[in-house]
Amino acid sequence: MGKYCRGERFFAPTLTYWFCFCYNEVVNEVCNGRVYSICDGRWGERLGELAVDVWNSTVQYHLSRIPEPDTIYVTVDGKPLSNDTVNGYQYDPIHNSIKFGPDALPPEGAEIEVEYEAKCF
Repeated sequence: MGKYCRGERFFAPTLTYWFCFCYNEVVNEVCNGRVYSICDGRWGERLGELAVDVWNSTVQYHLSRIPEPDTIYVTVDGKPLSNDTVNGYQYDPIHNSIKFGPDALPPEGAEIEVEYEAKCF
């Protein structure tokens, strides 16, 4: 096992702590909190699992304006989706985006339409 697999720090202390903080945030948000070592004998399999997590968690579409949440209407290839975290979509007000649930991921090349009334400030 090489020195890269033992966790030594290779950055200046400030950058190291910043990097660790951001890394943990990404791992929790995108990879379901899973972390694997590249020295794991099953690294290829683990990398595949992480790729699926990343794909599933980043299928979101940012909106150009802030919507009135009750007016959002989403269709995929002309079929309406319900506001459901698993079988439909969910509006994410923090990122002003639509996220698709794991059982409602649009297929490659699908036509996605999001209609809504924008908030007036």
